[in-house]
Amino acid sequence: MLLLSASDVAELLTLDAVFEATREAAIAHSEFRTQRIARTALQLLARGRSENAARPATPDARGELLVMPEVVDQSVFAVKTWHSFEHSFEHSVAGSGVRSGVRSGAGSGAGSASRLAQTGSLIYLIDGESGEQAILDGSQITDWRTGALSGLAATLYAPENSRRLAVIGTGRQARSQALALVHAVPTLEWVSVWSRSPRRREDFAARLTRDLAEMSAAGSRPVAVTVTAANSAPKAVIGADIVVAATTSTRPVVIDAWLAGPVLVCGVGSHSITAAEIDPRAVARADTVVVDTIAGAVDTSGDISLAIARHGLDRARVVELGAVLGAVGGVEAGGGEGVGGRGVGGESSDVGVGVGASSGVGADGESAATRAGHARRDGMTVFKSVGFAAADVAVAAAVTRLAVARGAGTRIELSAQ
Repeated sequence: MLLLSASDVAELLTLDAVFEATREAAIAHSEFRTQRIARTALQLLARGRSENAARPATPDARGELLVMPEVVDQSVFAVKTWHSFEHSFEHSVAGSGVRSGVRSGAGSGAGSASRLAQTGSLIYLIDGESGEQAILDGSQITDWRTGALSGLAATLYAPENSRRLAVIGTGRQARSQALALVHAVPTLEWVSVWSRSPRRREDFAARLTRDLAEMSAAGSRPVAVTVTAANSAPKAVIGADIVVAATTSTRPVVIDAWLAGPVLVCGVGSHSITAAEIDPRAVARADTVVVDTIAGAVDTSGDISLAIARHGLDRARVVELGAVLGAVGGVEAGGGEGVGGRGVGGESSDVGVGVGASSGVGADGESAATRAGHARRDGMTVFKSVGFAAADVAVAAAVTRLAVARGAGTRIELSAQ
């Protein structure tokens, strides 16, 4: 079995590869080439409580574990787990037999400690074609495939010549969102960030500035990007072409009154039926409402469900991103051959992120997505993503195949053959 640590995954991942794999997964999901198995949520409630653990997460839950199995294209299957605790855990691992060859980052021997982070993810994957088994750290895969989903949405719905990006939030998801969107929209010139903590937003702006400088130095970013920390959420959002909410807030952090003119609003933080980062009034009046999956973003996300229940949004107007991506070029536009082919697992890719270039324009000069009434850049579009396991599987498969090709990771034997 192949073990891929967080550092292994970071060395193997590229934005182009993540975009390509995520695009493939989104199209596969919308074309029913995945097994749409509902995720299971397990909870550790506050001590002394005996409520039904199958109920949605409660504010006093001590921990939550999400379990998400998936099969894509009858080619690869995997189980992803994601945990969240209200605090981290540390304990001694002296004498625990931790292999020195595993890059755990925790050290080994007497006096060392292992740490269970407040949030984290693992992916167990089996490649149905090669028989390869792998266990991967899934945290970065989760971050980057979520960023890629917003980036793919931006290639279709961001206003023409978008220059200003606003990011609400300063966590890991906020960073991957910003980098993926700058990668996907080459005209962006300014990023404005806001969070409740002045120190966190200043630190975030400084780090993102360094990240973007590295991107520019690598030659993948021809236009310089200026990052600023806004002193209020309205100052960050008003006038932005693209707005991202990547927070843990249960109440809207992007307000309807702040949004005017052509704008793309992406919500990626909340994933509870009672939580909404984007004002449901804005969602209800948007010209286009796009989601990563109907089952996830409509039925388990307050951003969309509250707009339907309270503000008259017609559920039939909500469209899946994969359906639109398929309409404007399908898998061919992604340059791949399906999750089982080289398009996802290949070591190099000539595919650019600007998938909008493959517009699927017909003889009448109108794209398939436009004829369907979905692809437009001149109004307000809301994109809501809560994540779906097929995207994790596709990206994990790409990373695993790259690792095998390059001899990366650590091999272990768990059982006798």
